Amino acid sequence: MNYQVKFTVVGQGLVGSLVALQLLDSGADVQVIDRAPRRCASWVSSGMIDPISGQRFATTWNYHTHAPLAVATYKRLEDRFGIKILRESPIWRLFRDNQDRQTYQKKREKGALDGFIDSEFHDTHHRHIRSPFGGIQVRGGYIVDVEQLTRRLAIYFDTLGILQFGEVANLTNSEQIIIHCTGAYAASTPLFSWLPFRNSRGECIRFTSNELSLPGIINNGFWICPLGNGEFKAGATYSWEDLFSMPKAIEYHQVLDKLRTIIPSVPIHELRVESGTRSIMEDTLPVVGCHPNYPNELIVSGVGSKGTLSAPFLARQVQQFLLNNAEIHPEISIQRFIKKYYFHGHY
Repeated sequence: MNYQVKFTVVGQGLVGSLVALQLLDSGADVQVIDRAPRRCASWVSSGMIDPISGQRFATTWNYHTHAPLAVATYKRLEDRFGIKILRESPIWRLFRDNQDRQTYQKKREKGALDGFIDSEFHDTHHRHIRSPFGGIQVRGGYIVDVEQLTRRLAIYFDTLGILQFGEVANLTNSEQIIIHCTGAYAASTPLFSWLPFRNSRGECIRFTSNELSLPGIINNGFWICPLGNGEFKAGATYSWEDLFSMPKAIEYHQVLDKLRTIIPSVPIHELRVESGTRSIMEDTLPVVGCHPNYPNELIVSGVGSKGTLSAPFLARQVQQFLLNNAEIHPEISIQRFIKKYYFHGHY
């Protein structure tokens, strides 16, 4: 089916790429615009899909719905583009202290983690990992090579002649439907700066080691992801200042210090330090929907550190909303913020 309206997707990170692809595959007329020079937070992402979130051992929002869709989506993209981007991986969640263990036990006793825990341990007995307080092995984890995927989709969009780089301003009064997938940058635009963003910048390091072997993803609030071929990524810091700055020495040392608390003695060779800014709403859920006064302007943002899991779901939500007049899921709809932050503000 061919649709008469043209859609412009602004931002070619993971979310923007999947939104554009979903619309294209539905027969829509799409163009994609990304800033130049490119600085894509998706490339810094660990690519983790993890059913348990944060320091309080909360189950990830709608994991049972999002995970099967995400896995199926990434598998289809592997087949379609001839790339390998998805790996299933157990997650070794290490307790940081006895309080951490007690928090977990309370959650477990309430049944909040049923179906996600493979085993508990007092020590990993793994020669490279230091875990003095023990931990749990979590099932349902995956690693997605987000950087490879978004770069491959950039090539695909460019081949179609629909990808361009440059300024993304001055689109407000366009007759097109503009879909803003610019992540944390949306907080600094006049259209959507009223939303309750709580963005944070994170730094991680990519390194190689000929000696390090890991049983899966290691996570104690600080994560280490095995990327294959002796390459690893570890992070990340949280900073609420200088959100779009380049990597800083002080945060690099924070990452290195945390890494050494988990793998204290394994030789590593650092490849590079990476920095990216997470887009986060005050309630930590994504936001999707049209600007209250400009219905041709739509935002998809606020994925935080869960974009790898939620992006396929968000792309489908946008496609169904724009092409089939379906309602946006109420928990992520922009409507939840409009009355409090837009009409009661200075807009």
